[in-house]
Amino acid sequence: MNPLVDRSEFEIGAFSEWQWLVRTPAKALFLTVFGDWIYEHSSGISVLSPSAADTFEIATVAEEIDWAIEDVPDRAPWLYPGVLEGLREAGISREQGKIFHFVTPLFLGGLPVLSNIQRLEIPAYLSGMQKLLKQSM
Repeated sequence: MNPLVDRSEFEIGAFSEWQWLVRTPAKALFLTVFGDWIYEHSSGISVLSPSAADTFEIATVAEEIDWAIEDVPDRAPWLYPGVLEGLREAGISREQGKIFHFVTPLFLGGLPVLSNIQRLEIPAYLSGMQKLLKQSM
């Protein structure tokens, strides 16, 4: 399963609504199947994880992302490789226009496990997480 959502399935411009959490000028590169934004900024490449309510740097150049995704996915913990493998083994696939989201967000004590995963429409996820994060911060 590709850990990235095809760009035809979401509005890359929706990332602009997350600038309040990123706090630096940035450009969205990808959306993961777990609804995390991968974005580029002046000092490198980072992930904005709405579910974890956190941002963290993952690379200094975009080519490092390709290496992590295609060659050594286990070295990319931000892709939740154990959960991806569990989904594959269970025969659960992502539906077009949806992501897998953690029903109980990680920042509220949820765990990145299959029993905490549901599919959700991408716009509904992004909108819902925006509201939840703004209320909790």
